Amino acid sequence: MKLSTGKIAFPVEFDNGDKEFIYFNPNDPDLFIRLSETQARISERIKNLSDFEINTDGTPKKQEDYELFKTYRQIMCEEINRAFDNNVSDVLFKHVNPLAITDGQYYVSYVLQALMPEILAEIEKARAELETKMMNYIKEYV
Repeated sequence: MKLSTGKIAFPVEFDNGDKEFIYFNPNDPDLFIRLSETQARISERIKNLSDFEINTDGTPKKQEDYELFKTYRQIMCEEINRAFDNNVSDVLFKHVNPLAITDGQYYVSYVLQALMPEILAEIEKARAELETKMMNYIKEYV
């Protein structure tokens, strides 16, 4: 037996010309909820960790902060993957560390802000397709 997860391939194009895909199910009713909670979940998980200074490329300024830095990065990747119910962090953070500063904000925030409208559009498209299919199935009974 082979079951479908309903996941679609969503293209992510980087400004260096690299093109990758992330996968998610736009019909997953919890997708938007998980995405909306991501930043709060990250904040909750890092609130008891020590602060450290970072360079503009997202790396720690002090050598002794590298373990803490890896913990922050791991938390961000885990929460992004949790939101998508898939390992998307390997693609999204392939070229840029989630702690790097991009357009005046952490790259992880930059990515989420860029993805949300696109994902919402995919959710709406999937919802409309599902509604059309449902109407086709029930039209003979109505």
